[in-house]
Amino acid sequence: MVLQVRKSSMPDYRFLRQQANRSLDWLSSRLPEFSPLDKGRVDSFRLKAFAELTLVYASLVEWDHRGLRAKLIRWKTFITTLCERPAFAQGPRKQPLLAFGYLMPYLSLRGIGYRSEYYEETLRTLSSDGWLKSMELVPYRVLDREYVLWKSGFVKVEPPWRRLYLATAAGQSDNPFRFDDEATYSLTHSIFYLTDFGKRGHPLSTSSVTRVKSLAECLLLHYWRMGFWDLVGELLITLNCLGGTDSVIVRGATVAFFSAHKKSGCVAAKSNLDRDEEFSRAPKRSKRDREFRDCYHTTLVSLLYCGTALNQIPPHSP
Repeated sequence: MVLQVRKSSMPDYRFLRQQANRSLDWLSSRLPEFSPLDKGRVDSFRLKAFAELTLVYASLVEWDHRGLRAKLIRWKTFITTLCERPAFAQGPRKQPLLAFGYLMPYLSLRGIGYRSEYYEETLRTLSSDGWLKSMELVPYRVLDREYVLWKSGFVKVEPPWRRLYLATAAGQSDNPFRFDDEATYSLTHSIFYLTDFGKRGHPLSTSSVTRVKSLAECLLLHYWRMGFWDLVGELLITLNCLGGTDSVIVRGATVAFFSAHKKSGCVAAKSNLDRDEEFSRAPKRSKRDREFRDCYHTTLVSLLYCGTALNQIPPHSP
């Protein structure tokens, strides 16, 4: 199904449902590759992928979009089974300095009602010993940590959102020419956490929202021209989280983003990955493993985009 440019930058309800299902089906077919365990050891790349999968799963469960939740039963079984594996569950106790990375999947599950006494004891022990906040982090990762601990319900008092946000790149600068890839990820993630992926209000003033939207739109044009679909998708989500922006740039970038998807429902992080310097230095891998590494994150981003967009469109919309 081809997405056509409409008067509104938001795709229609039917298209979003279909695209969400296609991406969800592709991700479901690759669930084993999200496992952080490789021959009994934790693989750092897949640990990150597993945490991201769980975060998206928790958001989809909360949104409860019609026709999607039934497909997530398999995700729940996969995620909870892995979290309960001793080789994984013991990680935070064996490596307390890296505990938060191990605990991210459980904390995401905890936010939607899942409980494990083993993990609860781990959280209590690490918290009392100061390990949960011992890692040195850049400002937007601090916001990430505080959001996850609060969202999980483990921390009862809301974090000082505005103070945490003002320390990030998005809170400090409005010059798009100063934003490289990492700073742009800082912007998108800061808004994700600040708005709970569009599910809650934020402490930003009207003028601040206007400024961030303008910055995000400038960066969106840049990354659209580059064919950097991972950041195109994240910037589109950012604009959804802030209430949306209707412009020629947003409409065009939305069409381009979905046009980059493969028939299977997945989408690569960048166009022309073979000519990407970082990619060219990576070790040779099987075709299937290469596709997973190229596509899993941007496909999760696509699914999140569909979720945030569906939240803004009534089901009866044409």
